[in-house]
Amino acid sequence: MSAVQILARAYGEAPNPPLIGDVAATSIAQLQAKTADYREKMSEWRAKMELAIKRLWTELPDQPEDIAAGIDALIAATDRDISKAKASIDEMKLHTKRVLARNKSIPKQEWKRMRGIAEDFISLMEEDYNIRVNFYYQYIAMRADIDPTSRGGPVYNKASDLLAHLRSSRR
Repeated sequence: MSAVQILARAYGEAPNPPLIGDVAATSIAQLQAKTADYREKMSEWRAKMELAIKRLWTELPDQPEDIAAGIDALIAATDRDISKAKASIDEMKLHTKRVLARNKSIPKQEWKRMRGIAEDFISLMEEDYNIRVNFYYQYIAMRADIDPTSRGGPVYNKASDLLAHLRSSRR
């Protein structure tokens, strides 16, 4: 199996955030367990991905043509997943806000614990989003190493030219 295939398989094994459902019908212990399980799966997935990316970087100089098509597919898939992850985070924030507002009648200590767990869960979703963005940029860097023309944009031979361009673009 090629390094790109290994990376694509590892990427496909990304954990999905568990469905929290109606927080009011879920016990605090269940919410904590779901959050802990998601955190552990994310950590395992991230380690697997980092290993696969490292392997791909080492094979990149030897097989650039074989890797290029796979990288393009990973970039496209990751781009779609980043958009979905962002939408899921926004949806979860809204859902959490609504559920917490509806459940103000439960004991204050329990409500605070529920809010803390929900915030922790949302921060895990944001971490997942950031991991995917980081992988996306690594794939783009790999593609640029394989095919310099895919970098796009103007090329500057001197740092002063780049700075002048950046300053002129600022409004």
